[in-house]
Amino acid sequence: MSIQVGHRVVIPGGGEAYVRYVGRVRNKSGTFAGVELIGESVSKGKNSGDVDGVFYFKTKIPKSGLFLPYHKLVQVNTSPLRPVSQASVLNSPNKAPYDLDQRISELTEQNRLYKQQLQERNRILEELQTTVDTFEAILTENQNELKMKDARFERFKTNTDTQIKELIEAVETLEQQAQENEEIYLQRLRELETKKESEPENGDYETLKRKFDEMDTKYRTLENEHANLRRENAEVRRERDEAREEANRLKQEKAEMAKALEELRKAYDELQKAHEALMGEKTQFVSSKDSATQKSETLENELNELQAKYALLKEQSENKASPMSEPLVKDGELIATPAVHNDPAAGREKWCGLCEREGHESVECPYENVMF
Repeated sequence: MSIQVGHRVVIPGGGEAYVRYVGRVRNKSGTFAGVELIGESVSKGKNSGDVDGVFYFKTKIPKSGLFLPYHKLVQVNTSPLRPVSQASVLNSPNKAPYDLDQRISELTEQNRLYKQQLQERNRILEELQTTVDTFEAILTENQNELKMKDARFERFKTNTDTQIKELIEAVETLEQQAQENEEIYLQRLRELETKKESEPENGDYETLKRKFDEMDTKYRTLENEHANLRRENAEVRRERDEAREEANRLKQEKAEMAKALEELRKAYDELQKAHEALMGEKTQFVSSKDSATQKSETLENELNELQAKYALLKEQSENKASPMSEPLVKDGELIATPAVHNDPAAGREKWCGLCEREGHESVECPYENVMF
């Protein structure tokens, strides 16, 4: 009979266990079966599913694992026992539904872990939502600030360009006017000097001299005004250069702000994707939790029904003898007797199923030290 992982079996010397591993073990020859002891035989365990630091399986209860030769396990099991079901409990009233209790405990623990993971996911989602909201606020604020800077830059640029254009036109007009006046006064001065040389005895000399002095004064005044206009022109050009530098600085700030805004948008998109992924995981966890809860409730109901049927069958078996233990009689004649199975351990305090000697148990066998 083949014994596979997951079967419920009897171990030599008595006791039951679940098969958790079948195969080779390092530094050991032959094929071994690794079992997880259950019930009263847990105390016979020698490991937790590991040999020489190598884990072949893991037990739920520490030190409840045992390795033994596969052929020895087959010898003491005519057929492997599978996990207890409803039918097996009804057909075997003397066995308690231990594996159902264990399964219920596993599902309860799994349900608790699902709840804990779901709470952790919810906490992470809340933190991410807070981060997303913060980024949205920062993004909106930066967008508004960028718009304000754009509007301020455009106004500044328009006003500066207009002022510079008006100043340049005024300076050019004044320069042209001053140059024309200068040429007119110089021409008039030359005419007066020529007239003075040609008419030295003229009685109008004093008058012409006075006019010449006045024109000379006006000329000097125009020169001063021209110098002032040149200084103002230089000042205007300096202000124009400063305005251009300010415009370039604002353009650079705008480019940097646009770059930072783009990075914020990318970070926001990544957070949105992470948020959507976590929401999907949350939905899966909620679905798994609901499924586990439903399975747990179903198994609890089945367990209650099985325990009730088990108690009823146990009570019936205690109140009457088993029909299989009575001879079969027909028409007053004995036609068959029930099969009698001899238990070699009966009447002995200790019996070893490995070497078939009394005085010690299988896990303490000094003759065949193959269980570890």
